[in-house]
This record gives sequence, structure tokens and C-alpha cells, in this order.
Amino acid sequence: MKSASFTAPDPVSDSNVDRLPTGAVLYQAQRNAEGQLVDFQLVRLNNAALTTWQRPEAELVGQAVSQLFPENDADFLIQQFGVVLKTGRAVRFEMAYEQCADEAVPVYEMIVSKHNDGVLTRYGDNSARVRRAEREQTRQSTVLLSVVENGKAGMTLFDPVRDETGAITDFRYVFTNTVNARNTGRSVAEMTGNTLLTLLPGVAQTEWYSRLMHTATTGQSESFLFGYEAESIRGWFDTLFVRVGDDQVLFTDLNVTALKDAELALQEQNRLLQQVVDNTQMGLLLLRPIRDEGEGHTITDFQYVLTNDYNARLGGKQVADMTGATVGNVFGSWQDSDLFRRIVTVAETGQAQRITFPYKDFGYSGWFDGSFATVNDCVLYTYTDVTSLKDAELAAKENAELLQTANLDLKRANENLKSFAYIASHDLQEPLRKLTSFADILNTQYAGRLDPAVADIVQRINISADRMRLLIQDLLAYSRIETKPDSFAPVNLPALIGELQDNELWAALRQSKAQLQIGVLPTLVADSFQMRQLFQNLLSNAVKFARKDVLPVVTVSSRLVNRADVPAGLVSPASADDSRPGGDQFYEIAVADNGIGFDEQYTDRIFQIFQRLHGRTQYAGSGIGLAICQRIVERHGGAITATSTLEQGSTFLVYLPR
Repeated sequence: MKSASFTAPDPVSDSNVDRLPTGAVLYQAQRNAEGQLVDFQLVRLNNAALTTWQRPEAELVGQAVSQLFPENDADFLIQQFGVVLKTGRAVRFEMAYEQCADEAVPVYEMIVSKHNDGVLTRYGDNSARVRRAEREQTRQSTVLLSVVENGKAGMTLFDPVRDETGAITDFRYVFTNTVNARNTGRSVAEMTGNTLLTLLPGVAQTEWYSRLMHTATTGQSESFLFGYEAESIRGWFDTLFVRVGDDQVLFTDLNVTALKDAELALQEQNRLLQQVVDNTQMGLLLLRPIRDEGEGHTITDFQYVLTNDYNARLGGKQVADMTGATVGNVFGSWQDSDLFRRIVTVAETGQAQRITFPYKDFGYSGWFDGSFATVNDCVLYTYTDVTSLKDAELAAKENAELLQTANLDLKRANENLKSFAYIASHDLQEPLRKLTSFADILNTQYAGRLDPAVADIVQRINISADRMRLLIQDLLAYSRIETKPDSFAPVNLPALIGELQDNELWAALRQSKAQLQIGVLPTLVADSFQMRQLFQNLLSNAVKFARKDVLPVVTVSSRLVNRADVPAGLVSPASADDSRPGGDQFYEIAVADNGIGFDEQYTDRIFQIFQRLHGRTQYAGSGIGLAICQRIVERHGGAITATSTLEQGSTFLVYLPR
């Protein structure tokens, strides 16, 4: 099928179609939602055309060209009709009507002209029978068009557009196939007959256009890989420009976007992998064995296939100097080292190994945790510098030995303390009891016969002996404080304080007329005897340090707090394995009074053994009571502190684990 454009015949009205002596058919353009031309619909034909078709009119009217003709003929007709509709110029071509039942296929000369938004085709039998050679030529052209249309490559034939001086200013699409049209996001009909820069103005500044121009002007073919992202085109194309005929340019392109994207993705993946390798804080080496030519193919060295910056820097080298080189060339005769022998063993057996070992050679020094594994025919060796951990381990071992020695010393000290407790409870108190007895005899039996000065001395001896007894008893109580888990049991604080009121504190409360106000208190899991000591000391202090002429009022209250709410520094942070319910909560038990108070700068001092803020003549006591309280609370995993204002009172805060 060949076509040629010429001046269109006189327009023909719809009513005159039937009067035409030759076959005449009217086709209406069909467009998609975007307005692009996609097909033509048969809307009217005359009797001569019906005779040629040899089919009822009802089967023809309303059908599309793509439905009426074989695929290749339909594509050709749609393309030719599109050119006429776009340019307004009529075309003439010959077309074999292969649907004819005769053995010899008739060839019709077809004239196609624009008619409103469609075309009018007129045709007649150009020869009774075409020569068989022409038919074969037509078939070959059809096959060639099918190959062009159904291949994977885009194909376009360009005609240069020249100005009055002959210079090329643009290129016109003479032909383009469906693949290339799809790559550009347009239809074949839209592109055919149009100019390149009209459809794709942005392409003028690209290397692609420069190469097209070079082929058109010099005749030299151009082939290159081209990436483009504009004009609704995005992708990578393997392109070829070839000049055909006098000055036409045949452009073929293969869309390789998927391959290029995969290549770029692989490059990016390799780049990221290299970044990971270079930035990881461990040495990494991939080593390929080098074998001799002997019968056993003995491994004589290894070649660096890969190494990272960490390993290179540790040895005072550069990655570029190591990659591809043999280890022996970089570090001399390393084949004498245990490391070389170990890597050889892994390469020959294929069995992975991991070992922590000391190493000091070729710029490396320290303890290393190394892993060895085979990767294909290579050995992957990774290692971490664990020198600090190993030093810490050795230090811990040394500390453990020191701790063991300290434990032995502490055990001996505890034994000595037990001996002291025995002496304090028996040997020291026995002379005190005799001293007190002798003083009492002198006071009772010889009171009237003693000189007043002597009587005063005897009285002072008696008082000192009583104070000595109190000191020994409190010191003995302090030394005996220890917490045994098997001694823990539920301790009901309200009941315990009630018992103290009725017994140990009864005389002090009665004499001072103190008021004891008890709030809601919890039940603790603790050593009941030590809790009794704790609150007896706190309550007796609250009553003892009362202001003159002010009725003592002591309040005991409690609340549940989190570890974070305990004053900083009093309790240790929670351990990671403490999963007990409420293990991070404490009971805050407050014992508040309205007594003389104290200066808060002495808060830490009042809990030290034998420390007093007042003279012995003002307030009785050994100075050990609060130290006993602190030791009891700490042995229960808690803490104690106090707040106070002079002449307004004090509040002792006890924190015990829930």
C-alpha cells in the first residue's frame, strides 16, 4: 500500500454520496476521554460500496474500522485517515481487498479526503487483476509493518524541516509505531505529520536532540543510552539514529528503564553496603586463598577481596592499598602467626570458628573477639576489639579476690563483734551492777554518816554507772541489728504502736501528757522486733524533746510513694531484675512533733552514733537511738531522714519498701 497527498477534490455533501459512480464511504472520527483519536466509525456508504462489500448495510453502518478490516489493514487506514483529518490534505493510495472470494485479489485506488470531523473515501477497481508480484510486494509490506508494530523497539522516521536558508529547524514525524507513541504518552495519529518540537519542546536542549541533528547533517549514525524525564516521558532508552534515503533519519529506541532502575538500585545497595562496612565498629576482611602449584595445592597466602576502614586504620594502612593485595605483601611474613594458621584451617575444613585471643603484631595490639567463616571459596574474618572488656574482666577477677579477702576480714570482724557483744552483756555489765549496788549501800546504810561532799560523789558515781549501763545496752542493741529474711513477717503498725502506748511508752506519755494521733498506717513485711525498736525510739524522742509549757502532740501518718518521689540519694536505683509487685514503691511513714526542733544543717549528724545536739543534763540518752533507727531502716532496704524548724517541731520520714 502506497499513499500520496494531493489537492483535495471538491467537497461532497452527505446527500450526494449515493450519486457517486464509484464506491464511497463516510467515516466519523472516534476519540477517547482525553480527546485523542483512536478509531473511525462507518456512518454511510453508497450502493457501489455495498456491491464491493457484498454484505448487508445494517452489518456495516456503525462499525469501526478496526472491526471491519483485518488488524494490519485497519491500522494502516486509521493512520492514513488521521493524517488527512489533521492536515486537511487528501491522500491517494492503492489497497488490495483481500476479503474478495475471487482467486485474484482486486486492487482499489482509494482517495481519502477530509469531511467535517471525519473522512470520505472513494475507490474503484484500478485493474481487473493485479499482478501476482505486486500482491506479494503488498504482503511483504504488511508483514514488515506487523514486525515494526509488534516488536519491543520504538521506531520513528523523521523528515527534517528546513527554513529558507536550508538550515534544519525541526523534524516532522513521517512515521512512528505504537511502541514509540506509547513511550511518549501520545497516539500514533497525534504524532504522524506533526513536528517534534511542537509535541516535545523540552527535547531541544537535550543530548538526544543534538545527536539527532548530528546524524541528519553528517550522515553518521549515533548510538547511546539516554535518560529522560520531562514532557510526560520518564525512563532510560537505548537509542540509535541512522540516516536513510537522502536526509530522513530513522530513530529506534528500546525502553531499558527496568534494567537501568535495577542497575541503579544495585549500585545504591552496594553504596549503602559499603557505608555499613566502612562505618561498622569492627574489623572486616574477606580473604581469598592463594595456593601453590604443588600436588596438595597448599595455601601459601591470602588476598584481600574486601576490607573496611576500621581494619585498615587499626593497622596503619589505607583500604585502597590493601584491596587486591596479598596479606603477605602488606604485613610481611605473617604466615608464621597463629592467626594465619587458624584462617588456613577454616579455609580447608569449612568449619566456622570464634575465639577471643590476645594479639600484638603488625601495628595491632590488644584482645580481640574474632569470628571466621567460609563464603564460597573465601574466608570472612570479622573481629571486635575487646581490650577494654578484657581489662575490665581481669580487674573484676582481681576485685573478686580482694572482695573475698575483705569478706574474710569482715567475717573476722563479725566474730570480734560477737565477742564484744558477749563481753558487753556479761563482763562489762557485771562490774557496773556491783558498782551500782555498792553505791546504793552507801546511800542507804551510811547516808546519815557520810560527809555531804562524799554523798554527792557517791550519787555521781551512781548516775555515771547508770549512764554507762545505758550506753552499753544501746551499743549492744546497735551491734546486734541484722536482717534475716526468715525473720520477716507481716507487722501491723497500728497494733504495734498501740502496744508501745500501753507498755514501753506509757510512763513517758503519762508524765508529759502528750497526745498521740495515729493516722491510717500499713501492714509491713518486716522484722517485728526491729520495727518495735524503730518506732519506740522515734516516738520517745518526739515526746522527750518537747518545748516547755507546750503540750506535746505527736502525729503518725503514712502514704504510698514511688521510688522517684523519695528524696534524692536516700535509696539506690531499682535493680533491673526487681520484678516484684510494688517493688518500685515505698511506704513513707511520718512521725511529726511540735517540739524544740533542730537546725537542719545537722540532719546528717543526728543519725551518727554518739552524736548529740544537746547536753546530757538537758536531755537524757546515750546518743545512739537515731543511729539504731537508721541501721534498722537500711537493713530493711529503706531510708530515714528528717525535716525541722527550730521551736516549731520536727518530722522524721521513714521509707520502707512496699
